[in-house]
Parts: sequence; C-alpha cells; structure tokens
Amino acid sequence: MWPRPICVWRPDGCTLIPWRAGRCLAWDVTVPGTLAERYVNLTSKECGLAAARAADEKMKKYGNALPSMEFLPICIEVLGPMDPNTLKFLKEIGKRISVRSEILIKHDNNLERPGENIY
Repeated sequence: MWPRPICVWRPDGCTLIPWRAGRCLAWDVTVPGTLAERYVNLTSKECGLAAARAADEKMKKYGNALPSMEFLPICIEVLGPMDPNTLKFLKEIGKRISVRSEILIKHDNNLERPGENIY
C-alpha cells in the first residue's frame, strides 16, 4: 500500500501582528463565478449566494485547521456581490485605515506649523 500524501492546507495570507484578542488573522481569497454552472441555480434566486457558498466551503477547509489564528474566508463573486463577513471585514479595514490616516494627517499638519509642539 502506498503512503498517503501529506496534505498541508495553507491560507493565502496572514497578519504578522495580532488582529483581535491576541490572535493573528489568516485569510483565503476565492472569487467564484456568479454565472458558473456550479452556482447559477443559487445566484439566479438571490444575489451573493455563490460567495456565501464559497465562504462556507473555506470555513470547512480551514476553520479548525488553524486553531491559533482567526480565519476569514474572503469571497467576492466575479460580478461583485460578496459574502457578508467579507463586506464586514473590508469595512473594518477601511475604518482602521481612515483612523490611522487621520492621525497621520493631524501629525503632518502640526509639523507644518512653526512654533507648535505636537507632543
């Protein structure tokens, strides 16, 4: 009998610093075809179901495989709809970038005013 091949699941990426509750974030991106034969029965009834199905499949694959990390499937259909958790994640990233950018802009503006101490 041949030895079983070793299968190593790897997500597409992960953060180097903790994302939430001291755990790093790992993600795997999938872009399902909205009109693909595999999904058309779902997507013809409700927008975004191909992305939702793909996210469910990714969670089955990685959900328990990375116990030390938080896992997020990022699923955006070819025609645009996305999984609700993907949308929530992208909004959170946008919010964090916005807050960080505002801090940097305030810092830069204060540097441009002579005589003012920003510290």
